[in-house]
Formats: sequence, structure tokens, C-alpha cells
Amino acid sequence: MSYNSKKDYYEEIGGISPSSSIKEIKKAYRKKALEYHPDKNPGKEEWAKNKFLELKNIYETLTDIEQKTKYDVERERYLSSLNATNHEGASGWTYTTNQNNIPVNFDPIPRTFVKSKPYAAYDYAKNPKQTIIRMIIYTLMFTMVLITIYMLSLISQ
Repeated sequence: MSYNSKKDYYEEIGGISPSSSIKEIKKAYRKKALEYHPDKNPGKEEWAKNKFLELKNIYETLTDIEQKTKYDVERERYLSSLNATNHEGASGWTYTTNQNNIPVNFDPIPRTFVKSKPYAAYDYAKNPKQTIIRMIIYTLMFTMVLITIYMLSLISQ
């Protein structure tokens, strides 16, 4: 029997916990099975059948002690990989704030980590359309600066 450690079987079968007894698992399974039974979902038989079979596989996994143990180990491994990693002191990671220079009367700002990257050199020659647009924008900006200087000189006279 294969299982997916990325899915929370306990939540899918009815919001039970990993420490639930077999009796509680059966009760939650029966309640969910009625909800997904193909006869209870007219017009959605194919969807209900797939959900019902998926629920049956989950039930079989959780009621077999050996499979449940393997699933719990894989689930814990997957969930622990999702936890935030502390990157303090790792190479390439820097702080976004400097807490050492915060005045005493302010609340301290929590440090957040951002992966710093060296600047990326873009090759604009590969995309001539962007180069043309950039040249037009720079020309317009330069023209606006010249017009502003001219207008200021007229006003000051």
C-alpha cells in the first residue's frame, strides 16, 4: 500500500489526531464514508467514487498499525521539512534590520532574513525591444529635465 505523506490523513478522514484509537478512526471513517458515498452524490458519481476509494485507502493505512507507523514517520519528516529554517550566520544571508542601533524607547523590530544575491548583469542586447523602450524613456526623462531647467530660468528672470 502506498501513501502520500504530504496529505494529512487525519484531517482528511475527519479531523482526528494521530493519537486517536482505532474506534475513533472507524467512527470518523464511517461518517466521512457516508458523505462521499456515490449513492449520496447524484450527478457527481465519478468524483464521489474517487473520493470514496481515496478515503478507503486512508482508512486501511490508519487501521493497520505497521502502515500507520510508517505513515506517521514520513508525515513527521515532511512536516519538519516545512518548518522555517534559522539562517542566522549562514553564508549569503543578511539581516534586513540592525537591532543593535535601535533606540531604547522603541520596541525592537524582529529580525527577518533575506537571501542576498550579487547583482545580476542583464544582457539587454538580447532583447532589442526592451533596449528601444529604455532609450525612449531615458530620452523623455532627459527632455523633461531640460524643459524644467529652461522653465526655472524663465521664472527667475
